[in-house]
Parts: sequence; C-alpha cells; structure tokens
Amino acid sequence: MDDEQAPPFARARAAAGALFFDDGGRVMLVRPTYKHYLDIPGGCVEPGETPYEACVREVREELGIQPAIGRLLAVDWAPLPEGGDRVLFVFDGGTLDGETPERERPGTVKEPPLP
Repeated sequence: MDDEQAPPFARARAAAGALFFDDGGRVMLVRPTYKHYLDIPGGCVEPGETPYEACVREVREELGIQPAIGRLLAVDWAPLPEGGDRVLFVFDGGTLDGETPERERPGTVKEPPLP
C-alpha cells in the first residue's frame, strides 16, 4: 500500500492529571481559568516529558503542593473536535489529609487567582 492509500493516523495530544480524595471519599476538582467546567488538576504533556512528569508538574503549578503521585489509574481517549483529540492519563493522587491547606482539600473548588 502506498502513502496515498494509507489511512490517516490519529494525532492526539497527551494530557495528565491526578485524582485526589479526602477521608470522606470526596474528589478534588479545580476550576481552571481556561475552561468553563470543573476538572481534576492536570494539563498537557510538554515535549520530552512523560505523562507522570507532566502530572507532577501540573499539580505543583495548579495547587502549589508536591504530594507523592501514585500509580496510573486510567488512560482514556477524549475526542475533542474544537481543540483536538487527547489521550488522558489519570494518576492516583492519594488522600489529602488535615495537613493540606483548606483551599486544596477535596470538596472545595480552587478558584483561579485574581489578576
């Protein structure tokens, strides 16, 4: 089969995030300034970065904390016509305890900082 007959390949961007819980089983969601919906902390994988490294970096950037990020929980395909398809890597962020600042505990929405 020559190149003209070959089917096109998918060109998806990779994104990674962490799923955090509290002792009550609540999940942490954030309200990114660039989205109109709540999401788990995370973002796009940068060139030369593994999904795990991207997850650690994004959690540090978005929440200002550096908890131990655990194992890979899920990989998902997100077809997004307006922004391009994504392969999503979700890692175990663990349980955040009383030592975590209130604004970063599950069950609270982290509002974006004021400009």
